[in-house]
Amino acid sequence: KERFSWYRFFSTKESPKDRIQLILYKPETKNYNLVSVSLSFLINKNYLYTKFTISMHTTYSQNWNQYELMDAGNGKKLARWGDIVTIRPDRNAYFPTVLSEKEWAIKTDFEFVEETTTSGQWIKRSDAPEEWQIRFGKAILNLKLTNYKHIGIFPEQQTNWEFIQNKVQKDQRVLNLFGYTGASSIIAKINQAEVIHCDSVKNVINWGKENMEASGVEGIKWVLEDALKFAQREVKRGNKYRAVIMDP
Repeated sequence: KERFSWYRFFSTKESPKDRIQLILYKPETKNYNLVSVSLSFLINKNYLYTKFTISMHTTYSQNWNQYELMDAGNGKKLARWGDIVTIRPDRNAYFPTVLSEKEWAIKTDFEFVEETTTSGQWIKRSDAPEEWQIRFGKAILNLKLTNYKHIGIFPEQQTNWEFIQNKVQKDQRVLNLFGYTGASSIIAKINQAEVIHCDSVKNVINWGKENMEASGVEGIKWVLEDALKFAQREVKRGNKYRAVIMDP
């Protein structure tokens, strides 16, 4: 009977296997409601009844020796990328750190100090190079300090890269939308897939080409265009893909 404008669902070890927990939040009253619902439930919208089944599972990444989240807390993350250690702001690190401030300082090569939500500067804490490489399987990825806190990859994509590495096969057509610096595209190309990589930012397209060359592969089709517009045109052209990667 009431409308809730935001919700989050989750499950716990104690939750029955056929049910999930819903957190409902109503901004007008600032009230949170916790409810338990069946995984198969009916939603009524404009007299159209649709049955939805939600299934959830936890996926764990395998150990990757090129990346390590060393510590986090107090709004920051301490992470190792190959041989380089950085400190970067992260609002999700709202808890206390495990290591001391002095231990963080000893380990750090570069720290990004945030000035606004879209700008800041890197502080050099050692003589480490500002550009370096790491590996994921046969892929070689170039990392460097950018004008903002990013350095060229998002390590949480590791699980997706593993999936691509294990599933994509020779000559399958793969479209990577919002492709960024091309790690997923390169991993698919290493498996000899036909890869089309789309991103609207020229700098990251060029960065992706450098990663492709460093990885010793060729033949990725690079498309500098808005991902949605390109996808819509592909539909009109009748082009089909075995896999589409979308992570805006």
